[in-house]
Amino acid sequence: MTRIIISLLLLLFFTASCDLFQKKQQPIDFASLDDYPFFSTCDSLAKENIKKACFEETIYQYIQKDLDTCMFMSQSHLKNTGLIIHFDVHKDGHFSIFEIEKINNVAEAVPELENQIIKTFENLPKITPGKKQGQIVTSRFMIPLYIEKY
Repeated sequence: MTRIIISLLLLLFFTASCDLFQKKQQPIDFASLDDYPFFSTCDSLAKENIKKACFEETIYQYIQKDLDTCMFMSQSHLKNTGLIIHFDVHKDGHFSIFEIEKINNVAEAVPELENQIIKTFENLPKITPGKKQGQIVTSRFMIPLYIEKY
């Protein structure tokens, strides 16, 4: 009798547990964010396209400010060169460079530029990270930086 009860309980357990394992969670699309990351100077209540524009403009302002103080930039004679900067905004709000692509021999013309960009991103203030489906996520971005200097 106990074998029959144990068998029935095991059958019931496996039947119920199969339903639990068959439920699939919907994958999260990390290509788009529900809430864009933003600096404290940007409006947290603004529409996403305005937050995005403020985010990008603020990063460009920090880069421009840092590069304006670099002596090697004023001594360089560049035309149609630049970088494409791939970076992450981590869950805790700090930045890190993932990759820097060089455009038109910028590394030979200004070898110090890449290191300066890395330092600039390391010194960016922490920001409010992006969210996807209510979860704070690490997000990856890319911005081009073109240098037109004669």
